Formats: sequence, C-alpha cells, structure tokens
Amino acid sequence: MAFSIANQLNLFWLDAPILLPLIILGLDALIDQNQIKIFVTTMSLMVIINYYFAYMIGIFTLIYFLWRASPLSWKKIFHYVQSWIYVLVFSAIAWMPILWALLHGKAQYTENSIKWSFAYTPLKMLTKLMPGTFSFKQMSDGLPNIYVGMFVLMAFVAYFFNKNIGLKRRLGALLITAFFLLSFCFTPLNLFWHAMQFPWWYAYRFSFIFSFWVLILAFEGLLHPIQEALLKPIIAGLALISLVAYISTKNLPKISDFMTENQIQFGVIIFIAALVFWVGFQAKDFNPGLTPILVCFMALDLSVNAIWSLNRISYVSQTEFAQYSSAARNAIDQIKDQGHHFSRIGTNYSRTKNDPIQLDFNSGSSFNSNLETNMLDMMSALGQPTTSGNVTYMNGTLISDALLNFKYWSFVNNETDHNPFSTKSVRHDVLKRYHQIGNTKYADNYLNQYALPLGLTTTHPVSNTKKLEILCNINLIYSKNQ
Repeated sequence: MAFSIANQLNLFWLDAPILLPLIILGLDALIDQNQIKIFVTTMSLMVIINYYFAYMIGIFTLIYFLWRASPLSWKKIFHYVQSWIYVLVFSAIAWMPILWALLHGKAQYTENSIKWSFAYTPLKMLTKLMPGTFSFKQMSDGLPNIYVGMFVLMAFVAYFFNKNIGLKRRLGALLITAFFLLSFCFTPLNLFWHAMQFPWWYAYRFSFIFSFWVLILAFEGLLHPIQEALLKPIIAGLALISLVAYISTKNLPKISDFMTENQIQFGVIIFIAALVFWVGFQAKDFNPGLTPILVCFMALDLSVNAIWSLNRISYVSQTEFAQYSSAARNAIDQIKDQGHHFSRIGTNYSRTKNDPIQLDFNSGSSFNSNLETNMLDMMSALGQPTTSGNVTYMNGTLISDALLNFKYWSFVNNETDHNPFSTKSVRHDVLKRYHQIGNTKYADNYLNQYALPLGLTTTHPVSNTKKLEILCNINLIYSKNQ
C-alpha cells in the first residue's frame, strides 16, 4: 500500500500495518468463536511495540467491532471489553511509564483550541487514487497516501452494489468509509486520530488503516460474485476514474510535484484493465488459471506506484552517508578510548539530531517524542534550539558545559579537502580553555577539565536558594575550577 512506500524509512512504523491484519483476525475470532487469545496477544504486542499506532488501531477495532458484530449482544460486548482489560494488563510494562513520560512531556503540547474547518477541498483527495502520487514535498505537508491498486479500488466500489451482501452491512460500511474520508480533511477528526496533536511531517498517519479497510471490503465483495447485475458497478467505477482523471488534470499545475500527465494516462489505462479483470471474476465459469495473471497485473500496478513514488524522494547518497558516518565514528571512538563513558560528548557538527543514537554516545541533542517539558524549557532557557519534539545542544557556555557534564568536545578542523563535516556552531571559549587530547583527519578533540560529575555535595541547603544566589554560586563553582 502507499503508506508503506511513503514511510519505508520509518521502519518502526511498519510494524503497525504488519500487525493490523493479525489483530483484526483475532477480533474476528472473538466475534465468531468467543476466542480472545489472538486479539489479546497481537494487540498487546502492538501497544508494547508502538503505543502511538496502537492508539489508532484501538480506535479502528471499536469501529470494526460495532460493524462486524452487528447485531450486538451483551456477550460479545463483554468479551470485547474483557479482551481490552487483558491487553492493558499485559502491556502495562510499556504503556504506564510511557503515559507518565507523555504527561510530563509531549502531552503538554496537546491542541486546546480546535479549528472546525476543512484542511483542504475534499475532492483533492481523489488525486491520491492515481499511482505514484508521492513526493518529498508530500512528506512534510501532503495528502493521505491511500493508493492500494486499481483492481482493489474497482472491487471496493463494486462492494456497495453487491446485493449478495446485506443492505444494512453495506450501509454501515459506507458510513465508516465516509468517516475515514472526512477524517482526512476535517481538522477535528484528523486531530482525534493523532491523539490531539498535529504530526510533524508524514501527515495522516492513520491512512494505512483506511487502506486496510478498503482491502477488507474489496475481498468480501470478491467472495460474493455479482455475476448478473454488473452494469451499476461498472458505471460507478468508470465515473469514479473519470472524476479522478478530471480533478487530477484540472489541478495538475498545483500538484506537479507528485503528478504528471503520464501518471494520469497510465492510471486510466490500468483501471480499465482492472475493470476487465474484475468483470472476469464475476463470471460463473471463471477460469482459475487466470489468477496468476491477475497477481502479476497487481504486482505491476503496485510496482509502478512504488517506483514513481520513490524516485521523487530525495535521499542522501550512500557515499555521503558512509563518509560522514566513518569520519564521525573515528572521532567519537577516539574520545571513548579516554574512558568516562558516562560523560557527555559535544560536537559542532552533525548530520541529524540523533547522531548520538547512531554513533552510540551521550550528548545533548535528540529528536524524540517523549522529551519532557521541563527539560525542554531548561534547554531553551540556556539558549539551545528546541521544539516540542527535539533539542540541539550547540550554543553552550563554559558553565552549561560544566553543569551538564560535557566532558569532551569534538570540533571540525581546518581540513578542507572532502571534509564531510560542516560547522554548525563556533565555540572560541572551547578552543581557548579546553585541552586538546587528540585529532582525526577531520576533527580535533578536546577535554573539558571543568566538567562536573552527576552528583555534588554542599555544606548549605539549596532547596530555598534564590535566583540571584544561584548565579553567585555558579560563578563560585567556575572560579573554584580555574
């Protein structure tokens, strides 16, 4: 699905679309056979692995349960509630500390004022039904990634005209589909799916759930061939692709970052071919030997979507990444050889804010959803660049370095020949007062002899110290370390 292509670099997000089918399989077993083991196991794993997407999937399980378990009975409701109690108990080791961290961190940035408005004209969403509609710009501020292939799209449309499936069930599915589509463009619902916080980049992160929902309905429709009444779904399918092509063509100048005329033409052709395959599947004398051909057709469709999408994403070249990583690791490893692994290491170069994670060292920069608010406020007060989800320690002073135990620093040297490092900040105080302990081809390493340990002793109570006294004490600490 398009979600997996768009988020193929966020590997820890892909657990959600992998586990979702197993979770729904467990929910089906709960509804049909009163068996809760599969649902409890898979949902507990989802909460432990990724609480954020577990929240979204949890919403969908309720929606799916109300639709799938109709008519509801107290027994089914009891088993569903019981299962969730087990899930919360078995996954408590993960969600309880996470909840505490969120309440002291990211939850502080929850949206308190909701704009009751549409983020964009809903018809623009139709452009995402064409293959390859993704680009680097779409990462930061784009439309939902909902492409699942033209054959699935046709089968999905036909589902709502399938009289072999109960009218009440189809109407329920239509309402759920409308709810999903409204969630993609109506701001309050979008916020609801994202736990009341707008996401940083990669918008509409619940789009994989809608794609799975489309697959469910398409598959159920194929299990009940229409055989005779083909005209209405064919007309509906052709009307939909015509509308998609029209909207895409009309908005082409505005969406040229992810759409071309070739895509529109290919999308129409591939849909017509998918329509032919779908009609063939409805025949009583359908030849099973055509199934491998359909599989190849669907693989071609999704492969073209993947190729077009990935070609529009800007990547750091492997050479550039390897050169930086190798040079940075050499510099950091030289510092690690000094011992004191508990101390922090600062750098005036970086590739990302999570260099400390990649290169395995303690520092003061991080891009993390669980950063605590008081820590961010403190770092901001110290003059460091911060947001609700990241902090970069680059504007330190001799005093802040000492208090935060930045015992070592690695600085870009004067080597200009293919130096993979770029200077992010200038610290003349470091160069003048810290002792150089070594160097690599591209970096000079320094020891901060003023760095303070994690714990300090004092002869006077400090809990009631006034702000002015704090400044005096800091100056005293600094002078004592001269």
